[in-house]
This record gives sequence, structure tokens and C-alpha cells, in this order.
Amino acid sequence: MNKSLLIFFCFLFAFFCSQLLPAQTEAKSNSKANMKSEDTFAPLSFITTKNGQFILQGKPYYYIGVNYWYGGLVANDAKGKERIRIELDFLKSKGVTNLRVMAGAEGKGQINGVPRVEPALQTKAGVFSTDQLKGLDFLLAEMGKRKMKAVIFFSNNWEWSGGFLQYLNWNGLITDSVLQRKLSWDEMR
Repeated sequence: MNKSLLIFFCFLFAFFCSQLLPAQTEAKSNSKANMKSEDTFAPLSFITTKNGQFILQGKPYYYIGVNYWYGGLVANDAKGKERIRIELDFLKSKGVTNLRVMAGAEGKGQINGVPRVEPALQTKAGVFSTDQLKGLDFLLAEMGKRKMKAVIFFSNNWEWSGGFLQYLNWNGLITDSVLQRKLSWDEMR
């Protein structure tokens, strides 16, 4: 595994572990909250599966969800944080309890002629923006206040986020020239 990828995943692991510590400390005072799901090591606040069914706190979990990919990107200043609060309140009022959220974009500039979203979480291989992580942290904290859940995706195949092509480029598996042209579907597979 490339060193930058290893650093990235270690950082994400540490970040998510740090998010669990407050919940686990609080759970010590509540024995029911300290229980684990039957077939997993996940805390009860995490969604698990059993026999093809989503499970939350030992019960079937049903939800209404939306793709809120940009949430962590806009939560980095006062105006963005207020926008997050307003939008989360609106979504919650409509019954939405589950959000798909992008952890962050990779790289800078255009890729395949498509501008990337900014600001990026990782501008260069192994170089991370702590400000972007603070924005994601703010979003997750605000979601927690509303008892909303997140499905966090760490990369994808869309040019606008950098995605897998950027990782392939950073690891020397595709050249810079490949990033300058629109790839066919067969080339993207």
C-alpha cells in the first residue's frame, strides 16, 4: 500500500476512534447504552446488519436518507456552519435521518476537463487539511444533536472529487496526461 494511502487511513481510523471516546465515557453511566450489538463489535450507536436487515440498538432500523455530499465542505466558517444548521433542521423536519456525506475531495485543479470541488481534504498525496476535517467534525456533531446518522464515503469515481483517478495518479499507475482528457467508460472500469 502506498505510504500516502496508509497515512490517510490511519488518520481516519484515529479520527473515528476519537469520536467514539465521548460516547463510550457517557455509556459507562448507562449499562444499556454500553451493550454491544449481538453479532458485531460496533457500539449500539452504529448501524449494523443481521439477516439482511439494518439494526440499531437491537431493533430494525428504517430511515429516509439523502445525499448530502457537500456538508463537510461548507462547514468551515460561520456562514457555512449556519447553513449546515438550517439545512439539517429542514431535513430533520421532513423525516430525514440518514445522510450520505463525502469525507473530502482529493487533489486540485481540473481532472478530465472537470473542475474539482474545493477546498480539498487532501491537496497532494499525504498532505491533509485539518480545516476540512474540522468542517466534517462540525457536520457530524450537528447531525448527532439531531440523532441523524451518516454514511461517510472516502472516495469515489467522480472526477469532481478527484477520486480514484487521483489516487492512481499519485501512485504512478496513470500519467498526468491521462487526467487531461475525458476517459471512455471502458477506460474508467
